[in-house]
Amino acid sequence: MLGRSALSSIACAVLCWGCATAPGLHLDDPEFATAERCLRESAERITAPKTLAPDEVLFLQAESFYYFRSELKRTRSAWSYFAQSAAAFTDFAPLTVIAASQGSFDLRLRAYDGAARLYGTLASRYPLSGLRPLALYRLGWACRSTSEQGYPCRSAESFGALAREYPATPLASLVPDALRAPHRSLDRATAWSLLPGAGQIYAGEALNGAVRLSVAAGFSALTLVPIVGMVQSRKVGWFPTALSLLGIVGLQVTYTTSYQDAQRAVLDFNERQEAAFEAAHPATP
Repeated sequence: MLGRSALSSIACAVLCWGCATAPGLHLDDPEFATAERCLRESAERITAPKTLAPDEVLFLQAESFYYFRSELKRTRSAWSYFAQSAAAFTDFAPLTVIAASQGSFDLRLRAYDGAARLYGTLASRYPLSGLRPLALYRLGWACRSTSEQGYPCRSAESFGALAREYPATPLASLVPDALRAPHRSLDRATAWSLLPGAGQIYAGEALNGAVRLSVAAGFSALTLVPIVGMVQSRKVGWFPTALSLLGIVGLQVTYTTSYQDAQRAVLDFNERQEAAFEAAHPATP
């Protein structure tokens, strides 16, 4: 077991993190509480008397990334919409950077990338580690929510390696059901988001997607109708021009927010499926 001083340090770090001013991280957040419990259980699985072995340290690092979770928020601040509107209208680089930032959700999204890299490193660097089967199991779930381009991370391959190399373990018996558990891909959600709202529909949020699709259609009409009117009348007016510009800005903001929310929807879908799987399999580590 970890020493009391080590667990106290972990607890203090978690409490300080939870008290930080980062948006979306609160001690009463149910997702944060669940993640904290899972990380504590992971620490208790390490049975080093004083000094942690390198593979154990790596495993705890991966677990801390994997359980960097808090409740996913759908609402956006007025400042976020203003920054995106201003960036779309002015094309001013600093505003574009601000508009592209997703705050705490961006950290949530990237945490899976970090976890996958660390689990993969442990599995390849320490082939004889007793933690390797659990690392492969975690990697199978983490790969479903990774977003890093160019890094090979395939859920089925990780689960397959677990079943093939450790067939007699309790974890291997979970593989068939884990492979059947539904999941959504961030890459596919990004591709679907070329049509605002389609990414949400792909992630199982039909009403959310339909609303966003309707908003995008409205801004498209606001962009095109004034232009068609000016072409037909052969007269350029400031009011229809302003309406068309407003439609363009609104359409750009709709595209951006729909893309970002589609990522949130995929993460939410995958985590719900993982939670349902764990509820159906109480022995899941």
